[in-house]
Amino acid sequence: MNKYIVSFLFLCFYFLSNAQVNIVEGYVYEDGNRGFLNQVSVEIVDKESGVSVFTGETNQDGFFQAEVTAGKSYVVHAQKQLFYKKSVDFKTSAKDGDKQFVKVKMQREPGYDFEVTLAPKRESVDIPVDAIVGAWIEVYNNTTKEEVLNLKDHPEMDFDVHFDQGNHYTIMIRKDGFLTKRMEAYVNIEGCILCFDGVGNVQPGVTDNLSDKNTMGVLLANVELDPLFDGKTFTVENIFYDLGKATLRSEAKKSLKNLALVIKDNPQIKVELGAHTDSRGTAESNLDLSKRRAEAAVDYLVNTLDVSTNQIISAGFGEQYLKNKCADGVQCSEAEHQENRRTEIRVLNVDKTKKNLKTLAEIRVEEEFLKTIFDGESEVKTEEEMESSSSIGGQARSEEEIKQIEKEIAEQEARKKKEKEQRELQLQKERQEANENMQKKELQEKSRIEREALRVEQERIAMEQQKAAEEEMEAMEKQKLAEEEKKALELAIEKNQEETKAEKSNDLPVFEGRMVKVEKKKEIQEEVVEGEFMNPVSQRSKFEEVMKKKNPMFNYTGYKIVVHFSQDPISKDHEIFTRHNDLVEYKSKSGSVLYMIGDYKSKEDAEDFLLGRVVQVYPGAYIVGFKNGNRLN
Repeated sequence: MNKYIVSFLFLCFYFLSNAQVNIVEGYVYEDGNRGFLNQVSVEIVDKESGVSVFTGETNQDGFFQAEVTAGKSYVVHAQKQLFYKKSVDFKTSAKDGDKQFVKVKMQREPGYDFEVTLAPKRESVDIPVDAIVGAWIEVYNNTTKEEVLNLKDHPEMDFDVHFDQGNHYTIMIRKDGFLTKRMEAYVNIEGCILCFDGVGNVQPGVTDNLSDKNTMGVLLANVELDPLFDGKTFTVENIFYDLGKATLRSEAKKSLKNLALVIKDNPQIKVELGAHTDSRGTAESNLDLSKRRAEAAVDYLVNTLDVSTNQIISAGFGEQYLKNKCADGVQCSEAEHQENRRTEIRVLNVDKTKKNLKTLAEIRVEEEFLKTIFDGESEVKTEEEMESSSSIGGQARSEEEIKQIEKEIAEQEARKKKEKEQRELQLQKERQEANENMQKKELQEKSRIEREALRVEQERIAMEQQKAAEEEMEAMEKQKLAEEEKKALELAIEKNQEETKAEKSNDLPVFEGRMVKVEKKKEIQEEVVEGEFMNPVSQRSKFEEVMKKKNPMFNYTGYKIVVHFSQDPISKDHEIFTRHNDLVEYKSKSGSVLYMIGDYKSKEDAEDFLLGRVVQVYPGAYIVGFKNGNRLN
């Protein structure tokens, strides 16, 4: 028996070692001559036995090579992501060493390759910006409920993702220092070839890189992220109210829904929702209306869209901050008035310690769950539904089954009621915490402002005291100089009088013992004037003193700070007179009246004090210069 087995194995080895083979060389390329395809999985199967004789991948040039038995029939199976599977039959020749050439043409599945480059939002087309790297990029398929892409700390400035037909995708991009960006992509849904919320729409004929009746292609997008910082503002479009009312219109709720997503996607921010009106109507009524409108919007965001009260507050500004010329009495179009009727979001604070570490997949699952609750999709059955469901196929349910259904409905109602109560308690707690935090911050801010005002006032008083001391010292020096000049003048007059007497005595004739008629010279009576009036310096000083009493700016050279401006002089009991000891009233050539403080030799010194102290109390203050009493600007 062993002898037969050995003989059989010998014959098998003989035939195998002498089997004839063919070389198979193949290329895989994309339909439409769009190039060779690399990394295509290739399998060659013996058609007769169904046994796989080769598996491998194409190289960069779409090429593969294999050895197969001569004179047999085979099939090549090619497979690559985003392409339809392709199979090609071929038959080898009976001659050993022959080559067989196989071409496999693959067709791309309907869909789009979306290629994105990330950059900061430009303030101007003329200002260059650097691309963004290190972002957290995620893509989630809402149709299949699957995560498509998750790139954390992505080192590149661009990424690409494939969108399949008939699917709805969410793209989220997160980066420190920027607002989180969320985009919704709808691929061939309800007439949209590729519609984006946040980027724009791609419609037939708009782009040249779509092919095969717009069912596939590559689309490029430059996605801009908004820089995030304290004080950043942006306008929320399409927040409309009925005329003169604070009731939200239906179209406003969609915009608020998008705003809610922005706020919840950015837990690190706290914002102020500010409502503005146009100038029509009284300022008081407009202010009240804007406050009620802002409160209505915030109430909808908090109570309906689940925005935390810790992240948003309301504010109404009325017609205080118009964006154009349309003030009271100015004729404007309705479009110009509409520009002023706006809702703006201002970032009050950015807390970098607060981050949303949940994945996009987790976020979307939670949102779908909340949507189910808010939209009433988990509502319990009504009595009519219960009655209709109490029978199947016309057969009445038993009393026990009906009681069980009633029990389940009661449990659902109780569970829903409990969830609602817990949610209301949580919202109430959040509102209370927000109010307490707001009151605390308001008290801190008030205390800070009072301390700052006290410090500014103390510095002002100290500067005025220093200035008064310097002026007193300067006056003493002037008085001392005047006294010295007076003494010098008195000595000069006295000396002059003595010299005059000496000259007169020398003019007398000499008596020689006989009478000589002497002609008496006409004496010129000289008026002796007090020294201070004879001194030109003192005389000028007296003149300037008189003129300055009439006009404080007479012959003044230097810089002063204007803290108040009016068309007519203000009353002397105005608080500005009690606040400043050195207040100067100056009437300009146009007839308006300026009220100025300070005395600075250089404009730089005046600017330092203006920017460091004055503008905190008088935001509209500015500097004027004088030379010899004439205004320079």
